[in-house]
Amino acid sequence: MKKLSYLLTGAFIGAAVMLTTSVYGADIAALVGKKVQGETEIVVAGIPVEKAIIIDGKSYAPVRSIAEMGGFEVDFVDKKILMNQKDDGESASSNNGAPDSVTDDSNVAVANELDELNQKISDKRKEVDIVWEQAAQIQHDAIRNQTNPTPEKVAEYNKLKAEHEKLSAELAELEAQKAELE
Repeated sequence: MKKLSYLLTGAFIGAAVMLTTSVYGADIAALVGKKVQGETEIVVAGIPVEKAIIIDGKSYAPVRSIAEMGGFEVDFVDKKILMNQKDDGESASSNNGAPDSVTDDSNVAVANELDELNQKISDKRKEVDIVWEQAAQIQHDAIRNQTNPTPEKVAEYNKLKAEHEKLSAELAELEAQKAELE
């Protein structure tokens, strides 16, 4: 798993270096005065790192941020970007002794869990809204007709009200879980 992580990180950094070095050379003069068309977020192993800018349909990424995220040391010497793999000791010590891949896996798991919770919260809010609208419709009908609601309508309203309270409690629990992860 760790080797795959290094392979993917190396491929990504290699692509970023190729892109950046071509920009630094002759292309840098061509970029002066160009309009930035947009930004895009760079995510490495599920972790947002930095933003890349888009000029003339090409993305320009910050090499240092990406390389350091992949465990590389970055230096700028004689108009060259030098990237070297950090020692295993130095790489591990940056996370309180935990190997980088363990921390990255943990961050990915937390990010995935947050995504799932956000989806569940969104779905639960929709359920709460639907139930609330149904209960409100029963009240509205009774007011509009200026009559006492039938026992069936009262029972339906009470059932919807209980369901609304249950769904609201479930929503609060999901939001508490999300707060713990964040």
